[in-house]
Amino acid sequence: MSKYIVKDLYPTVSGLPKDKRKTKKIMNFITEYVDSNSHVLFERLPNKRLFLHDEHRKFFFDITGVKERDIKKVIKKIKFIKSGWHLLTNEFTFLLLIIIRSYHLNKDISSVKQVLFFLTLQYYTIQQSRYLRYVQDAVMEYTVSNLSNKHDLKKYGSIYAVLEKKVNLFYESYKDYLSSDDDKKLTSFLMNLNTRINQWMKGITREYMKNKDSGKYFNLTSDSTDEDDFRITSNLSLDITGTSNEIVIKLLEKGVLSKYVKISARINKIGYSSARQIISEIYKKNHNDIKVLTQYIFVNYFSTFKNKDRNDIRSKHFSNQSLMLYNQNNTTNKHVLKIKEILDKMLTEHSDLYTKTQRVTTKVNLRKCIYMYFVFAIQYVS
Repeated sequence: MSKYIVKDLYPTVSGLPKDKRKTKKIMNFITEYVDSNSHVLFERLPNKRLFLHDEHRKFFFDITGVKERDIKKVIKKIKFIKSGWHLLTNEFTFLLLIIIRSYHLNKDISSVKQVLFFLTLQYYTIQQSRYLRYVQDAVMEYTVSNLSNKHDLKKYGSIYAVLEKKVNLFYESYKDYLSSDDDKKLTSFLMNLNTRINQWMKGITREYMKNKDSGKYFNLTSDSTDEDDFRITSNLSLDITGTSNEIVIKLLEKGVLSKYVKISARINKIGYSSARQIISEIYKKNHNDIKVLTQYIFVNYFSTFKNKDRNDIRSKHFSNQSLMLYNQNNTTNKHVLKIKEILDKMLTEHSDLYTKTQRVTTKVNLRKCIYMYFVFAIQYVS
């Protein structure tokens, strides 16, 4: 049993968790990378390329002081690693592995998951390039919209949400490997994570190729009234995606609308300042979630009232019926369930009250407050 990773590499980063300044820099770097790539990560389609450049990798080498040549030497010492195993001859993944191990051993789980998420992004870029470098957007949109509920993209709604879920599940399953000093256990940690991303991407590619080969794609002028589609056609055609994009641009241009914050907060017994702060944070950081929420609000409304047109969004009927549909008890409406999932994600990210409270009523009221605000705001800017 060889122990070269822990013996020759790990000591360089073992003190990292105690260096609060460096740790903060690493976490901020990862957050900024995710924010700058939100147009890729918060999409529901895996058809936009994500890139990790040398400058991103250099940051981690520079801040830790680990040298690529030292990692290469360790890789050569580990006899079971063959030269053709590209995954295990990648110096950067080994660097992230020992950083993750340092935070794990110091029980800094938040930092573990941040760096583990960045490692997952490294694998995602590799597998996306391997399987989905060139895709037809119309075929991919059809593919994702028609995935069964067992597929993660269907369940979680965006690349980011899927990868975040995978990171959490993976860490719980394999965290004991990080406590080991055995090279095989530690390299297996890397291999098993890559395998999960590989299998996920392979599953999407399989469905995509079936649809591509059979000529299935999203026809923007079809007469489909399938409730899974974001384009619903009635007597007058309405492009849900295009309309949503237009509305979201107007929402962001107008900024937070105090009048509707007050109304929504008062009705749901939420403090105005708390509601405004949450909504302001959502406006700053969750543009894609706003877009997806808007899409589902429209899908929910127009799939229920099929003979309506674009001008309906400006009507009281739109806001009243959107609230009515949301309020239905024990709903099995998949669109409402998706709306609540998006709201839950928004609030989990931007409300300490929501994440810390054990009171179901408080969570329900907060969700409904944010939902009501966006319904009123959408109607106002339309």
